[in-house]
Amino acid sequence: MEQKRVTVLHNRDARRDSLYLPADHLAEVYSRLLSSDWSLWTPDLLAESLFWVFRAQEPRELLTLSAKEQALNSAYRNRRLRPFVRGDVLVIGNQAFACEPWGRALPVDRNALKIVTRLADTRRERRTAARAR
Repeated sequence: MEQKRVTVLHNRDARRDSLYLPADHLAEVYSRLLSSDWSLWTPDLLAESLFWVFRAQEPRELLTLSAKEQALNSAYRNRRLRPFVRGDVLVIGNQAFACEPWGRALPVDRNALKIVTRLADTRRERRTAARAR
């Protein structure tokens, strides 16, 4: 079974709880290679499941997650990232999905995404800011 890479893109242009628009600027904030047991899922169902994993933050929400989902949520939250919201985008392998109302995964053109900040850039910015303190 092949492993799938998931990348979280936060929407920098979206108004609170607004939908993703093709002209929106995105920032790559998290990327991880998923274990092979996730590879059985189709990308659209995986995206909808991961929307809830990255969105969960309250104790009662975390209790509804499986052990592997809790581990993924914990790794995401340990980076001190905001919860995943409507208008954000997940890239799974070579497919991209925007988070729509009620956690629906709307396929979007991966080649048209306007990623303004890559993960390597954000890490470099954090290191520079930490040295400046």
